[in-house]
This record gives sequence, C-alpha cells and structure tokens, in this order.
Amino acid sequence: MAKNNGDRGSICFIMADIEKKLVFKIDKNDKPLIYISGVHKERTSCLIDTGANLPVWLIGKDYLRYRYPDATDSGKLTVINGLGDNPLLDVAVWNLPELVLKDDQGAEIKYKDLPIAVIETSKFSFDMILPLTMLNRMDFSFAYTKSSSYGAFEIRTKKDTFFIRSEYAKVNNHFLNKIQVFAEE
Repeated sequence: MAKNNGDRGSICFIMADIEKKLVFKIDKNDKPLIYISGVHKERTSCLIDTGANLPVWLIGKDYLRYRYPDATDSGKLTVINGLGDNPLLDVAVWNLPELVLKDDQGAEIKYKDLPIAVIETSKFSFDMILPLTMLNRMDFSFAYTKSSSYGAFEIRTKKDTFFIRSEYAKVNNHFLNKIQVFAEE
C-alpha cells in the first residue's frame, strides 16, 4: 500500500504484516511434543502444556547453560505443580535472553527475556515444558491428516518477536507466579 507523505510529493510504502506459519510434526500416538533447534544445532524436545504458567527446563542447569550459554540465574523462585503428587517448592528461575522456536522449514519466532524454571529430573521423555500461554495473540492448531501416525502442530502469527511480562506473588515479589506474552505494536 502506498501513502503520500505530504511534503515534496514523496511516497512511503507501508508493508502490511505478513503472516508466518510454523509447522511442527507431531506423533499422533504420543504427547504433543515439538522439537526446536538450539544453539549447538541440537534439538530440544518441548511438551506443549495447557496447564503450565511458565516454561520449565527439566534437564538441569548445567545442560541449560550448555544449550543456552547466555542463560543466567535470576535469583527468583517459583512453585511448580503438576509434575507429581506434591508441588516442587523454591524452584530456581533462570532467564533466557532469547528463545527461538524454529521449525524444520526455518520459520521462527523469538521470545525475549524469557524466565524459565529449572529442575533436574529423568522422569520425563522430553527436555522442556512450554506453556500454551506462550502462544497468546497467535493462532495455533493441531492438524491431523489422513496419516495414521503423524499430524502437525501449526502456529500462525504476524509478529516475529515476543516479549515477556512476569507476574510475581502479591505477598512476595521474589516468587514468580506466571508470565504473559506480548508483541510490540
């Protein structure tokens, strides 16, 4: 779309937001896992969780530092429910300066300054839990084709980069309750 800039008859062009689509292959007979590329070209297996309030790294701080060398301990804590019979108390929260979700075709979206709870457990067959709330302001779907074993998890968005707003406990701002995701307009 062209727009007259007023003086001297110059014209500037306004680019309409172009929708991008990320497609992750998922096994229809397993958990909703997606695989994202990491710094060292290793893929991180991520469970999409509808009940999570913030991301959880399940394979320990040493492996987090290896996969994301810029990760830092935020000094904040959180409580994690839903990983067993009892809640996990006083779980360390780290900060990832940038997390990139990239599909096999190279389409990607970025999250800036992402807080992530870090625990070490061998109880699960995946590396990380991504809360479904990270896809706020995006369209997403599970698309199952005629294949008996595979489907796709699709994310559609007009934005490339998303930012995080942390929400802390009202009685103690040392404990992270949840995150909200937003994009700059």
